[in-house]
Parts: sequence; structure tokens; C-alpha cells
Amino acid sequence: MGSTWELLYGNVRPAKVRYCRSIVSYLDILGFRELIETKKPGEISRILRVLGESVKPDPMFKSQKILFTKFSDTVIRSMPVGTHYLHNLIWELRSVLYAQIALIPQGILVRGAVTIGDVVQSWGCVYGPGVVRAYELESCKGAPPRIIVDNKVLSCLQPTIEKESLDSELNGLVRKEESIAFLDYLRACETELNVPEQEYPIFLAAHRDLIRSGLTRYDGVPQVLPKYQWLRDYHEHTLQERFGADIPSHLRV
Repeated sequence: MGSTWELLYGNVRPAKVRYCRSIVSYLDILGFRELIETKKPGEISRILRVLGESVKPDPMFKSQKILFTKFSDTVIRSMPVGTHYLHNLIWELRSVLYAQIALIPQGILVRGAVTIGDVVQSWGCVYGPGVVRAYELESCKGAPPRIIVDNKVLSCLQPTIEKESLDSELNGLVRKEESIAFLDYLRACETELNVPEQEYPIFLAAHRDLIRSGLTRYDGVPQVLPKYQWLRDYHEHTLQERFGADIPSHLRV
């Protein structure tokens, strides 16, 4: 018979668990504490449901062995790198892109990071060096609301990117700003929409409204205002790239 404290849990013996080299995505909601203070529980529940459902692994792709853990406003996904890890990374970037597509029209910003590292998801828990790395990338104080793509991963993959001629595909998903690479959701989302010619302008207008609201609401709040100023610049730069000299005036911030 076990000791008293061993009777308090059903699995005394350590499980045989090994780290798995995986693509790790760590996502959460910008300003969630404020949402808790200002939104009703039902509204928050809906936001969290949209976040979870937008990135939850599709049973149709169970061969990808994607694992998914959710706690409060934090979502962590992991997928074994596999033999075609560059293609899997592109797949993962497209998958987490859906969180931004789903929540920006709701006035909600998602931030996070995508990296590669050792991770375990077991018994409803997730841990490992890959999670720590993703958290460190995501949690930089004062960072703009974006999903960072680990530069170390991109550097290691560069020879494979060139060998398999995937530069254009990856460049369509990732933008580099100084030393930071991030998921270029505002450009990449156009090809993911069902009816791009109709839905893309609507999405851009929702993004514009979110920025306008943030610039007004947080004017004079130095800890938050720079995030929306960054978003404004990102928005305007994307419009310039997409429309050139013919930017629709109603889409400008």
C-alpha cells in the first residue's frame, strides 16, 4: 500500500514521456485583462470560443498529429516537424493565420509566436524548451500585436527554402521589419478568404476601424498607444503595396 500522499493521485509511477521536436505556436489575446474588466462573461466566452475554434486541429488532418492545449486566452499548438518540416511550418503559419482572420472583425487582436523546439503535450499539460522559447518571443514588453516567426528557425531553414524554391510562398506569409519576422496577416489573409474580391475590402475596413478606435481610446496611454500606432503604419504600408496609387480612400486610417 502506498503512503498517504501517494493515495491522493492515481498515477504514482512516472510515465514514459519523451520530448518531440515540434513546430510550436503560442497565441493569446492582446488586452485580455481589460476584456475581463469591461466585458460580460458571455461575451468573453464567445471570444475565447472563436479563438479556440479558429485554430483547433481539424480531424480531417489527424495524420499531422497536431496537439492543442487551451488555458484562459492562451492557445498552444504543436506539430512534429516531420521529414517535410518546411512544408509543415508553412502549414502551421496558415493555420494560426485563421485566428487573426476570425478575431480582427470582432475588434480583437491576437499576438504570439511560432518556433521549433522540443515539447510535450500530455495529460492536458504542455511544456518543454519549445514552449519557453515561444513564450519569450511573444512576451516582449511593449511589443506590437503580431505573431512573431522565430528568426533562428528561418535562418536554419534558409538553405532548404532556396533548394525547394519556396521563397515566394514563405514571403507571402512572413514580413521582416528590421530584425523581427512576423506573420503578415494583412496581406496573407486575402488568399485565404472564400470570396477575396468582396471580403478583403470588408476585412481591411474592420482592421481600419479597430485601429481608429484604439488610437482614440488609448491616446495619452503611453504603454498602449504605440501598439496602435504600429498597427496604423502596418495597415497603411499594406494598402500601399496592395493598391499602389489607387488606394481606396475609405480604407485609410
